[in-house]
Amino acid sequence: MKFELIGFVFNPYVLIALTVVTGFLFGKLKIKHVTFGLSGCLITGIPIGWGIWLLAQNILSQGEGAANYTLASQMIDGGLVSMNFFYFSLIMFLAAVGLMAAKDIAGILKNYGWKFVVLSIQIPLIGAIATYIATRLMSGDNKIFSPFIVSGTYTGAYTSSPGLAAAIENTAMFGAEAQAMVSTGHTIAYAFGCLMVVIFVQLAPHIFRLNLDKEREEAEMLVTLKSTNTGMKKDIPFSVGAYCLVMFLGLALGKVGINLGSFGWISLGTTGGVLIVALLLGYIGKLGPFNFQLNSTLLGAFRSFGLVCFLSVIALRYGHYVVEALTGVGIYLVIVSIVVAAIGVFSGFLLGYYVFHINWVILAGAICGSMTSTPGLGAAIDATKSDKPGAGYGASYPFAILCMVLFSALLHHLPM
Repeated sequence: MKFELIGFVFNPYVLIALTVVTGFLFGKLKIKHVTFGLSGCLITGIPIGWGIWLLAQNILSQGEGAANYTLASQMIDGGLVSMNFFYFSLIMFLAAVGLMAAKDIAGILKNYGWKFVVLSIQIPLIGAIATYIATRLMSGDNKIFSPFIVSGTYTGAYTSSPGLAAAIENTAMFGAEAQAMVSTGHTIAYAFGCLMVVIFVQLAPHIFRLNLDKEREEAEMLVTLKSTNTGMKKDIPFSVGAYCLVMFLGLALGKVGINLGSFGWISLGTTGGVLIVALLLGYIGKLGPFNFQLNSTLLGAFRSFGLVCFLSVIALRYGHYVVEALTGVGIYLVIVSIVVAAIGVFSGFLLGYYVFHINWVILAGAICGSMTSTPGLGAAIDATKSDKPGAGYGASYPFAILCMVLFSALLHHLPM
């Protein structure tokens, strides 16, 4: 009997499964009445990703003649786990979230519409300002921050893929090195931005003494009383065809770009395209032979599976960056990303809850949507034990994309 240990631990399916299992167990732990739930995958995946990366680097250091050299090289070059796993699990998650939240979107927009527009401008704006001020204060005489790294740190702290794409596109004129700096800032800040949002949605009810049961009941009453979509019928058995049509049309919509002149092109991307199509088709209910009012239990299972998979991929791919950042110069970027993410979520909460009086369950999703933070949405759904954050996310996301693109483009033109 023979067992290839290295080949086994370098298998991406094994790594994802291990991260999900350990994350599930960690998520069950209670720390002063707080649990991380499914977001535990983000916590346990970081050390796993770091350990596998060290193992691969150790094999490479032995030279080309070392056993498993080629496999280790492929692991490093591919970022440990292919982004294909990330995107597939992401669209699976978003399609389920959108279809489940579709019945609520009309009531939420009717009651909170303009307030979501304000939030989706305020949160990206205050994050951009905080990023700029923090980097100016911390750089001092040692100019370790370039405008390119700063714009990447901003998009990473908000875990915003659309913002990153805009920043990279707008730095193309400055060459590959400038684009690499954008990616570096984003990569280091991303994991800490995820952690900040996950921690906030878990702790906010305890910090601000919110009655989560009452907030859930109010959210349910709100969408029931305000919804204009009275024709919604009972869930039908799950339809693979309808579910895949949502993903197909969402991916197509996400590729549609709009030229903003000197700011480059803007598009909904994978996240926005799939979510918007899922909300729209779920609200319509039926299109030809396809019925999108699918079984909520199965959609919930798809949502949870997609969530733990894409969080695991994030943690595995960024694990070694997190550890390195904590032990080197990158600690400055870590501090900036934590500060920026914290200011973003806290300012959004204070404005949304105490000024606009938005229900917390819905607001949790709106804050994440205003940050274009899909990992945050997953954490909000898990923390509130409700699918209502999905509707808040979908309502604020489109406006937030535009703001993230504009502000990330502006940041690398400002003096540092």
